[in-house]
Amino acid sequence: MVKSYDRYEFEDCFGIVNSRSSNCIFFNSNHILTGHDEGVSLWNVQEKEIKKKLTVPFVPPYYFFTYHVTYMCLSEKNKNILAVGYMNGSIRLFDIFQNKILSTFSGHTSAICKLKFNKGNYLCSCSKDTNIILWDIVNDKGMYKLEGHTNAVNDIEFLEIENNDVENFINNNLLVSVSKDGLIKVWDLNIQMCVQTIVDCEDEINCLVVNESNTRLIVACNNTLRIYKIDLFSNIKDKFTNSKIYITFLSVIKRPNHCKIVNMKICLLVEDESGLRPEDSSFLIPQNGEVLGNSISGEPINGINENSTGIEDDKKINVLNNSLDNTNKICSRTSYSINGDNNGILICCSNLKKIEIYKINSIQNQKKSEKQRKKRYIKKLIRKKNNIINEQEKILKFKGKTSIDYINLSQRLNQIEYALLIHNKYDIHTVKDEIKYIFYYTCKFKLQNIDIYKKRKQDTSVHLLVSYATNCLDIFQINLFDILNNHDMFIVKTDEEQQIEEEKGEEDVQENDDDEDEQDEDSEDEEEDSEVGEEEDEVPKQAAPKVVEKIIYDYSKCFKEICQINNGHNNSVDFINLSENNELLISICKKYVKIWNLKNYQNMITLKLEGCTSAIFCEHDEYIIISNDIGEIMLYELKNIELKYTFKGHANKIITLYQNPKQKTNFLSVGMENYLKIFRLTTDKVSTNEEEENDKSSASGEDEEEEKVRLNKSTIRFKEVDYYNLTDKVSCAMYSPNGQYICIGYLNNLIEVLYSDTLKLHLTLYGHSLPITCMDISKDNKILASSSSDKFLFIWNLEYGSINKRLHINCDVLTKIKFFNETNHLISISSDGYIKMWDAIKFQCICTIDGKFGILTSLTISFDDNFFIASGSHKSIRCWRRGDDLIFLEEEREKELNLEIEKEATRNDLSYPSSVEKNVILNKATVKTIEAIKSSEKLIEYLDIIEEEITLLETYYKNLTEYQEAKAKNELPDFVQPPTKPTSRPELLNQNPYEFIVKIMCNIKNNILNEILISLPFSYAYKLLIYMKTYLMSFYFFQKIQENYNKYLACGSFNFHVEYVINIILSIINIYRNQFLFDTNFRFLLYELHQLIIPNLKNNADICTFNQTTLNFLVNAMDDDEIGGDLSFNLKGEQKEDEFKHGQVEETAQ
Repeated sequence: MVKSYDRYEFEDCFGIVNSRSSNCIFFNSNHILTGHDEGVSLWNVQEKEIKKKLTVPFVPPYYFFTYHVTYMCLSEKNKNILAVGYMNGSIRLFDIFQNKILSTFSGHTSAICKLKFNKGNYLCSCSKDTNIILWDIVNDKGMYKLEGHTNAVNDIEFLEIENNDVENFINNNLLVSVSKDGLIKVWDLNIQMCVQTIVDCEDEINCLVVNESNTRLIVACNNTLRIYKIDLFSNIKDKFTNSKIYITFLSVIKRPNHCKIVNMKICLLVEDESGLRPEDSSFLIPQNGEVLGNSISGEPINGINENSTGIEDDKKINVLNNSLDNTNKICSRTSYSINGDNNGILICCSNLKKIEIYKINSIQNQKKSEKQRKKRYIKKLIRKKNNIINEQEKILKFKGKTSIDYINLSQRLNQIEYALLIHNKYDIHTVKDEIKYIFYYTCKFKLQNIDIYKKRKQDTSVHLLVSYATNCLDIFQINLFDILNNHDMFIVKTDEEQQIEEEKGEEDVQENDDDEDEQDEDSEDEEEDSEVGEEEDEVPKQAAPKVVEKIIYDYSKCFKEICQINNGHNNSVDFINLSENNELLISICKKYVKIWNLKNYQNMITLKLEGCTSAIFCEHDEYIIISNDIGEIMLYELKNIELKYTFKGHANKIITLYQNPKQKTNFLSVGMENYLKIFRLTTDKVSTNEEEENDKSSASGEDEEEEKVRLNKSTIRFKEVDYYNLTDKVSCAMYSPNGQYICIGYLNNLIEVLYSDTLKLHLTLYGHSLPITCMDISKDNKILASSSSDKFLFIWNLEYGSINKRLHINCDVLTKIKFFNETNHLISISSDGYIKMWDAIKFQCICTIDGKFGILTSLTISFDDNFFIASGSHKSIRCWRRGDDLIFLEEEREKELNLEIEKEATRNDLSYPSSVEKNVILNKATVKTIEAIKSSEKLIEYLDIIEEEITLLETYYKNLTEYQEAKAKNELPDFVQPPTKPTSRPELLNQNPYEFIVKIMCNIKNNILNEILISLPFSYAYKLLIYMKTYLMSFYFFQKIQENYNKYLACGSFNFHVEYVINIILSIINIYRNQFLFDTNFRFLLYELHQLIIPNLKNNADICTFNQTTLNFLVNAMDDDEIGGDLSFNLKGEQKEDEFKHGQVEETAQ
């Protein structure tokens, strides 16, 4: 009889708030979406609980899983559609309301970095494989792939050009991408090419953000923010490539913190929704109405000739540029809001603990900043002018006007006077008038990602969702009004006022007018301070000196924490253990000890204890014993979450605690100081002295009867009963299941087996060549399994100490081994994330589970073998439960072999057939998947069946025709029977072969159709093309019968899949373009297809035009009072129904 084994299926993971590789986003004001390892969790913010999980269903084989979630994005058009990118490059679209997968896209070969929906039905993705792919989510297929970057593409953004004449998204949009290679690329989605590349950034670019009006691009480098101007209607062309320049560099903002920015968000305070005046966005605004900058457009000024005007304007611009630094350029004013002239903030999330806040000025505030800078610079020029005049007077006295020094000073004075004339006449605008650094907010932990949510445009506050690298979340409420309107202040005092303040406590407060100035102009501020000092020297000595004190506004008051979700571990989960009744689970990380309820996977108790190493339940799960890295053993009561007793058991770190399975009151502990100690739980009465010491504060108010009860009260303690001097450093120690032996694993490659009652040596096991890492004993106390750093699994006979078998584990070092309670099978976990099941009797591996979730460190199995739980560096705790399916070794080996074959088949570095057009392979958006390969193999089988069936039918009809002709001529005797029609094969389901193959093709998913056609050999693709042509011809003759003879009109054309057939024909011709174009044998075939396809396409185009015109009419009729009753009711009714569905999601999620 073939032996079977139990199969364990993945059930759930808990203890994870947000995956370390994923972002987190707002779903609405009460719900957020976070990455949950390979799934997505919908959290209720108020209840701090997971209401729904979006996961990929696990189907056999269970031992290979999907990968971690790396990015999530909600559709702007339909908030119920969520796009999720994974570590392996796949993308899935989820319907949050129905909790199902809508589509699966496979085009990238590495982790997804960013997903972006446009305002319509397109999704763009970028990945670490340096590619960008555009997906059509309605037609469920990839459009094309954009290649050009040489490193991982970190961020992308759409730039939509407003063009009422062209409504097509592809013809109306640009795409901006940034990468680790330091390049900024602009892509034209119409021609599928890069139209501009910006190479002025030396560092890698981490993220980008574009303002609402599509006029500014902000990119984040390592230490700076770089600002670029966006001009979608630019007429300026590059002199080398003759292509339009859409993006030009403007300025660099130096950041105060030397750290990497992960992502950025712009949030605007909408106070004014009015439009902007044309003069608000001028390049340079003169005070007398004269326009500067006409040299760019080539227009004359005031009748002066063009050449002189251009030279004069260039000279003026050069003078204005001299007042700026090298990292700043003159530009036109712009508003960052599309709803009017409004202020806002730029929120930057760093990879440390700091959130940087920058102020975005409205055009009105930009003008104020320009005037302040202009005033400051003019003062600087006046001071220089006065100094030069003083020097001229001195030189004039001694050397005269003819000296060289006097002439040079005169030239400098003329230049300064000309600069004063220009600066008094014009206002200069730079990007530093638009964006200014305010402050940074320091969070509790290292940041991972941020997201913002605003309920209404007019709200003065915004919600900020912050995810930390320590597996926790924070939600802040940011007061935008206070951030934008409060600033630092100066207190100006005199000595007399200070004396009055000492008496009365009064102050004279003056606001800081220089708060709007640039932070990068420190040199100008110092010069201005020196000027102020010179002016103060000229003040009469009788005036009282002034003292200026600066009061810094505390911007952290604008951040209000409204919710914190900290239900998981912030570090690697190094230890887990089950309670006696398998209802509770204790887990330990570097700083926390948590206890979980396994019925609902909720965190019950959290103890903030640092350096804990192991723990055990005792006294019917009412108490827990915890050891730490300083040698202490602590006793906690779970009912009151109270520390009852602490004992210093070891001098150094305690490696492990292990309870005696038979005598529950005994447990052992092993320390780093080479001692193994045995402890016993005891019940002691509390002495009077202890009670007096513990209750001094409350003893005075208690009665005598209560004191007597307290004296008789008993508590649990533990005491040391025995110890054993170890021979070397220990890695692990444990009791045997019957409590008879104690097994100790050493770092000197040995295993010692002691008698538990006398601690005398029973066996010493030699065999491992490297330090022991883990071991366990079977429940029948006959087999000992051990593993070490030599990557071998040893099976020992515990009674005699002999080696039954030495197995190579075919993975990294094993960190934990556990035997099942009912069988002699065991589970092992390794540091490379593999979970393996072994048969210790037949000495073979049963199955392998590849979780791809980092280093696994701890493992525990339930008492009835119904489930097991594993944990490790991924911070989550994963539960596997026994299923109904069984494992048979032969089938399992076949599945593993098939998986290896599938991995090899889906390699994208394998070459395609030479007949396939190379451009098709280079530009295709999808990659080979096992689903596409299996579908293509099945399609080839069907094509062979149909070819056989058509051959039989053709032979039958040929024989039937010959029989009928011979019968008509009386050439056949009477006993000759007509040919028998062949019976249809069962695979065709009693259908016509042509109709059957068309239905087969129509059932193929759009997202893998192109990959299937590419995988077909040319001979089979040619057969498929002939069948599609025959189907089109039948439809053509059917239409002619309807038109010419007015027959079969009731049938219509609904049973014909004409559009899909035409799509398949055009795809095949595109894939094998060279074969069809350069071989004369296919010329007539192409002509026939041309005659069949063109009329259908024209007919469909006319239908689409009619439908579009009708829809436009209905949209315009919604506001018409004459027919608006029924139409508006129906259309608004559908809209309300959609809103009701979205509202239902929020209610059901709550």
